[in-house]
Amino acid sequence: PPHANYELLKAQVFLKMGHFNEARAQGELALRRRPLDPEAWSIVVTSAIYRQDFSRLKKYRRNIKNLELPSPFKEDILTAMEAALLAP
Repeated sequence: PPHANYELLKAQVFLKMGHFNEARAQGELALRRRPLDPEAWSIVVTSAIYRQDFSRLKKYRRNIKNLELPSPFKEDILTAMEAALLAP
């Protein structure tokens, strides 16, 4: 159905516009609909990195570690998150 990707499409647009809070919110809604969607995870993690929201990054890292996400996506995003958490 066309509404199935609504939140994900909005999240992508917000991310491209640099509206990171809105991208996070829409990305999290997309994850409620499809918790194993790599694109939605990419959006919420990217927005958290740009906003330097380290508590949310740690929460996402815990969630991602417990999910059966495709390889090498899972390893790559966890590596990016670890680098962002070590940066400050």
